[in-house]
Amino acid sequence: MVSAVGMGATVAGIFHLGTHAFFKALLFLGAGSVIHAMEHGHHKSQISKHGEETSGQVDTEKEFDPNDMRLMGGLSNRMP
Repeated sequence: MVSAVGMGATVAGIFHLGTHAFFKALLFLGAGSVIHAMEHGHHKSQISKHGEETSGQVDTEKEFDPNDMRLMGGLSNRMP
């Protein structure tokens, strides 16, 4: 992008910069949406069928990490 502007292709360089910024913003918004859904999905899984919190029954050895990609399977079924 910068070299295109330096070589005289100003319109092409600025166009590429704009499209790059737009799509990078969409990627970050999508990643944030997935992480947000992972956090809320974990909180909902902590509530039992009767509406009681199951914090005493949860394995406290492992901390839940919403950024762990191994736990992100099947999100298409849970996210509209």
